[in-house]
Amino acid sequence: MVCAAPLLFAAEFGLPARQMREDGFEFWNVLNVALDDVRDRYDVIIIDTPPALSYVTINALMASDGILMPLPPNALDAASAAQFWRLFSDLTGQLVVQRSVSKDFDFVRVLLTRVDTQDSTSSVVKDWINKTYEGKVLSAEIPKTTVASSSSAEFGTVYDVGKYEGSQRTYKRALDAYDRVTEQLEEIIRATWRRHLAA
Repeated sequence: MVCAAPLLFAAEFGLPARQMREDGFEFWNVLNVALDDVRDRYDVIIIDTPPALSYVTINALMASDGILMPLPPNALDAASAAQFWRLFSDLTGQLVVQRSVSKDFDFVRVLLTRVDTQDSTSSVVKDWINKTYEGKVLSAEIPKTTVASSSSAEFGTVYDVGKYEGSQRTYKRALDAYDRVTEQLEEIIRATWRRHLAA
C-alpha cells in the first residue's frame, strides 16, 4: 500500500502550471505513465480518490480500467454523484475534441454504503439510484453500523478489528457485508481478465 501525503496536494497546483508552460504536456496522463513501471508486478492496483473532480482524481480515473463508486443512499450524495459524472463527461468530451483522447472502462459499478434499513427515505433514494445506474449497482451493500464507524475513525477497516466490544451480531453483519462486496468485485475483475484473454 502506498499512502497519500500532504505533499500530494501540490499536484493540484503543479499539474495545471506545467500544462500552461508546456504545450505537449498531458496533465491527465501523469499517473497512467508512472504506473507503467509497476503494472506487471500486481494483479490489481486499487486507487482510492477523494469525492471531487480534482487533477489527482482525473489522473486516477484516466489510469484506471474500472471504477467502483461508493454511494450512500441519501439525496445529497446521490445529487453530488450525478453532478460528478456530468463534470467528468464534460471534461472527457473536451479531451476528445481538443486532444483526441479517448477512454473506455472495463467496468463501472456503484456500491451502496452506509445503508440504513430503518430509514424510509433511504429506501426511496436506493430505488432512484438503482434506476439511474441500472445494471451497475452491486447487489451487496455496506450497512450503516457502529463497527464501520469506529474502525474508520481509527484509520482501519472491519478486517482490522481485533476484538469488537459491541454486539457480535453487528460485527458479523458488517464483516459479511464486506466479504460479499469483495467477492462480487473479485468476480467482476476475473470476468474482465477472461474477456481480455479471449480477445
